[in-house]
Amino acid sequence: MDSEVVINHLWKYFEIHSQQRMTLFNFYIVVCGVISSVIGYSIQSTKDLVSLEVTLCILLTLFSFLFYKLDQRTSFLIKRSEEALANFENQFNATSINLFINENDDLKNRNTDKKLNRIFTYGQIFRGVFTTIGLLSMILAVYLLLCRV
Repeated sequence: MDSEVVINHLWKYFEIHSQQRMTLFNFYIVVCGVISSVIGYSIQSTKDLVSLEVTLCILLTLFSFLFYKLDQRTSFLIKRSEEALANFENQFNATSINLFINENDDLKNRNTDKKLNRIFTYGQIFRGVFTTIGLLSMILAVYLLLCRV
């Protein structure tokens, strides 16, 4: 098979799943913003809407988990494409163009002995956001149940 056809196929696969991952995360942020706005509005409302608020908090936690699982799947597909691209790069003995082969080692080397300047991966950042929003929404649900009921 022609190497140009192979690289185009591998790159397209990588590109599709990378864009899908960012689109999913952007959609998650929008969903969280809308639900959080409704929670905030209902908390400020003069009406007693505790059941709605708690339900939305639980829904926000559920969405955080579901989007985490979707991101996990997409991350797996991206890693597969990165491995395939690294194998393709390995056919050429030009270390200056080995972006995928050297990425993990380069990241580890750059993060050695760094605390505040550490470079995080997309996965680490996304997991942090999913976990933070999920936990905060559960804490808010418990607080609302204990304080407003």
